[in-house]
Amino acid sequence: MNVSTRGIKAQASPIRRLAPYADAAVRSGAKVYYLNIGQPDIPTPEIVMERLKNYPGKYIPYSPSAGIPEFVEGMSRYYAQHGLDVKPAEMITTCGGSEALQFALWALFNPGDEIILFEPFYTNYATMALLAGVDVKPIPCDARSGYHLPPVEAIERAVGARTKGILLCAPSNPTGTAYTAAEVEAICELAKRRDLWIITDEAYREFIYDGTKHESPMTRAAVAERVVLVDSISKRLNMCGARVGTLVTKNVGVRDAALKFAQARLSPPTLGQWAAAVLDQVPASYTREVVAEYRKRRDLVLEGLAQIPGAFARKPEGAFYLMAELPVADAEEFVIWMLKEYRKGNATVLVAPGDGFYA
Repeated sequence: MNVSTRGIKAQASPIRRLAPYADAAVRSGAKVYYLNIGQPDIPTPEIVMERLKNYPGKYIPYSPSAGIPEFVEGMSRYYAQHGLDVKPAEMITTCGGSEALQFALWALFNPGDEIILFEPFYTNYATMALLAGVDVKPIPCDARSGYHLPPVEAIERAVGARTKGILLCAPSNPTGTAYTAAEVEAICELAKRRDLWIITDEAYREFIYDGTKHESPMTRAAVAERVVLVDSISKRLNMCGARVGTLVTKNVGVRDAALKFAQARLSPPTLGQWAAAVLDQVPASYTREVVAEYRKRRDLVLEGLAQIPGAFARKPEGAFYLMAELPVADAEEFVIWMLKEYRKGNATVLVAPGDGFYA
């Protein structure tokens, strides 16, 4: 008996695979700062926590497969606050943004189709594509340009007979890049011209710095039927463990397909949806304070990197990630050395090796 081919081909997460070294460091008495993973340490909004504490049910039932009405309607109001016209019927509630992406890949692509990803990209994209039988066609982005998209002509040259879609993530995990209006327009025009789907991952929509504006393909009416938005409450409400996300599309056929997948997995988490249903009532001051805190942390990291000879990093425009080039021969060996041997005040740091964010 053999393990499946997909099980062998699946990539171990660069975000999590070195955690055993961190665990060993903790057991030895060291303090470890976990900078490898997008796990916010900022309190969840009080209005959300109060709603969770006051859940009125005597038991916790299955939710409807597409989500409880309170959450779906709350998300619709939230999107309206951000300039997106999304009706409750255009949403499927998912077990986090990851499941939304998995449903999108299953609904849009056949085995053997290709999807364009811009490197570096969130490592789980490749694993989810593998599970869907979809081949990744990577297009590298230059660190010196802040990982912005290459000219659209270069992107179009990568479109082949099997290419059926493009995945955008902005602000980006792991680079923090926020694409400009011109970049988003160019992708939308390319999608129309070459008959491509667009998946847009907007989990970090609010986290934008220095006057940059978030641009979404969802606001471009000309491509409304070919765009699928995958989203999550994990970061904006600091509720990663609630595992609640959304798939949004104006394409009825795509939504119907996604609903079948949702029915097969039964239901998204009931308590997480119940608590997050008031996300449209979270004070704007909460988001401003969170963004200010992440901006301060970003600037502190950049200040520290600037003191390392040979290190390079562009200032992220959004999210709360940063890709840095360090003067080391092997990133993974360096991270392991940090966890096993390096201590400053009996503390060390776990970061994710950058090569895991490339195909």
